Amino acid sequence: MKTINFWRFATILLLSLTAISVCGETVEEMPKFPGGDQALMEFIENNLHCPKKMLRIGTNGRVIVSFVVEKDGSITEPKVVKTTLKKKSGKPYENTRIIKKCEEEALRIVKMMPRWIPGKQCGVPVRVKYHVPFKFNQPKPKYPGEERNLQKFLENTFKTPQKVADAGINGEIHASIIPS
Repeated sequence: MKTINFWRFATILLLSLTAISVCGETVEEMPKFPGGDQALMEFIENNLHCPKKMLRIGTNGRVIVSFVVEKDGSITEPKVVKTTLKKKSGKPYENTRIIKKCEEEALRIVKMMPRWIPGKQCGVPVRVKYHVPFKFNQPKPKYPGEERNLQKFLENTFKTPQKVADAGINGEIHASIIPS
């Protein structure tokens, strides 16, 4: 089984998947992406590209897209339901160009999806409205060999200065690593 790298250029978090028939009823059998939820997450993760400016300025965001899974499994009526972008400080980010790029990217992914297995009501395929949130986050830097090797590297590289050790001073150093 393939492991997904959720921290590449953008992370995708499928926060909730809602299936309601177009006539407003809950569906007995929800539509399914070919291969299931794991395959859907892989599809999004492999195809989603976070706008470069968003990465540069450290903005995170979420775009929720709704669409209809038709009786034949095709995707129609994709539209953005809600977009939220935030600065590192947590305040809303209002650059309309970046918001538009995130929305366009989420819609692009939905439009390129393959046919789904349609939802069913009483064993009969029905049209179903579906919501998928796309989360755009700053990538988490990776160290070759993961955290264990990073810890060993730091322990072997950074030594307590002799004067500090002789004085019996203990403490911790907290650092942030910002990949370029």
